[in-house]
Amino acid sequence: MKLCGFKESCFINGEKVWGHCGSVMCLYLSERKKPENIGVCEITNEDVEVYTTYTEYERITTAST
Repeated sequence: MKLCGFKESCFINGEKVWGHCGSVMCLYLSERKKPENIGVCEITNEDVEVYTTYTEYERITTAST
């Protein structure tokens, strides 16, 4: 799954504030509801795993290796 957060080269700070990455969202981050909310990249239309802190980034990248 594609990652979404401050360490990604495509991350651009958006103008809406809703708690993503220190109260700033990526300009391209959206979401849709399946049974639960799923992060979606509007550039690639892929589901994304969103991280907001370095600790979450480490947990996600360590789990996938």
